[in-house]
Amino acid sequence: RADIFLGLGELKKHEDLREEHLIKFLDTVQETKDFFVDGKGEKEGNFGIFFSHQWTSHSNPDPQGLQYQAMCKALDQLAKGRDLQKIWVWVDYFSIPQENPHTQRLAINSLPIYASSLQAFVVVAPVVQHQDTKIECNRESYQSRGWCRAEQMCHYVMRGTEDMYLAENGVCTPLKGCLKPANIGSDDNSESELELWFRKMMFVFEDSCQYTCCRMTHVLKGKTMKCDREALMLPMLGLYGKIYRSKNDEKTKGIYQLIKNNREEIFPDTFVFMGPTPKENEPQRKLFEDVMDKLERTIDEEMGDRKRIHL
Repeated sequence: RADIFLGLGELKKHEDLREEHLIKFLDTVQETKDFFVDGKGEKEGNFGIFFSHQWTSHSNPDPQGLQYQAMCKALDQLAKGRDLQKIWVWVDYFSIPQENPHTQRLAINSLPIYASSLQAFVVVAPVVQHQDTKIECNRESYQSRGWCRAEQMCHYVMRGTEDMYLAENGVCTPLKGCLKPANIGSDDNSESELELWFRKMMFVFEDSCQYTCCRMTHVLKGKTMKCDREALMLPMLGLYGKIYRSKNDEKTKGIYQLIKNNREEIFPDTFVFMGPTPKENEPQRKLFEDVMDKLERTIDEEMGDRKRIHL
């Protein structure tokens, strides 16, 4: 809850806030949709803000506390005229389990639901030096991160840019109108620097996209681990399924056409897997391959059956 979040003083881990009973759990998709409803005055519903950010150390998301400060400033701006007790905040460190890898994976699979169900989405990208690599983290490094792109894409394809913002340098800039379906994959030189930066978020799986697991050559505590691209495959496939089902709707058809025209770049068949040794490298590890076609056929058959039932 926003009033509690503002009093934390720093980003705290999921398990710590759970022990203090400060986390709201929503168990089903319908419960999530019912909880976050729009309204004003006495009928004001719960308003959700999804904060998306990059980790600025390998073990702590925000060791300097600068991203937390940027979140609080953005929250103050977005909360104007609203009851703080009806505003809820999503941040990966306390919204996703950190200790148990199995429950963590389940939470990750629900990422598209939360990223698209919460009304506002804020990219948090103040200039911060990474504690371990000493490299400057900013909005460019944020947009190079695979998980950050995935979060943006989940919100954008379901809700558009109406309530998307960029929080940096103490300012929360609206991203409304920053991305139009026709611009993706085009060479439109009329786009602003911000528009060119924002459009990168559609390409979650491209080889140049950065994932911590790849930097670690997919080894954690002496054991080989899967690539995060593989972890994101099913959630993103589910997101595409939603788009495909409503591909003829006025709100969705532009997004569908955008993906159709750039499908191999947005949902590639394979990816380059870098293992701990050259022998374990895989230049063409399976990712989506024929899964997209199978999903489309399944949805077409389901919708065809429904049409026949209503005849």
